[in-house]
Amino acid sequence: MAAGRIEEAVRAGEYYKRFETWWGAPEDVDLAPTSEDGYAAVMAFAALEGWDAARHAADWMHTFRYTYDVSFWRATGDDYYLQTTRENLACFRQFVARRDGDFNAQRGMTTERYYQTDCFAAKGTLGTLSHAWTGGVLLYACEEALELGL
Repeated sequence: MAAGRIEEAVRAGEYYKRFETWWGAPEDVDLAPTSEDGYAAVMAFAALEGWDAARHAADWMHTFRYTYDVSFWRATGDDYYLQTTRENLACFRQFVARRDGDFNAQRGMTTERYYQTDCFAAKGTLGTLSHAWTGGVLLYACEEALELGL
């Protein structure tokens, strides 16, 4: 990356790390924060090596799962984040439809929506549309976990 671009990225990171939450991810939730905004913030701050901001973004991002203690990476050197990473992976591995009808899905489907409030669907239900990216991210996470010995 050109030096000018790195300086711009650092300035942008300095600006955005002041906020408690972030939003603006390209998706169907207009003007509201989503978990994807947190993912983008974690990746951006980690790339800039802004570890305090990256930790904050990771903690905030995982509130969408209502755990408030979910992980980051080994880069933090914090066992708390490592343990909650395991918990997060275990959570989403259990939501791959094992057979037709599981979670109102077909075998092998994964969702991007888990409704913990009565918004867009009944509380406690899952989105019944499968997305390639959700299965891909889960497979990638499983491969990384194996490689890291998680």
